[in-house]
Amino acid sequence: MACWVLESVGLPVDDAKAAALYQQSADQDCAPAMLELARMHEEGAGGLAKDPAAAERLRARVREMAARGDVHAREALDVYAE
Repeated sequence: MACWVLESVGLPVDDAKAAALYQQSADQDCAPAMLELARMHEEGAGGLAKDPAAAERLRARVREMAARGDVHAREALDVYAE
């Protein structure tokens, strides 16, 4: 849903709503959402203040999840590395 809100797939673009949805998913350890939220913190998008430290904490959490064998986290890291 956050991707649809952010990319305007049939909906008006709403970066702040997308950030909130990514945060909800990140709170549930959704690795792709965590990495997208990290990007938003890095850029100061979605009404978020630029916060490179928050972005790095999210990326570190995904790396930690991948190191523990979370396949979804590994896949997300591969996709976002491209």
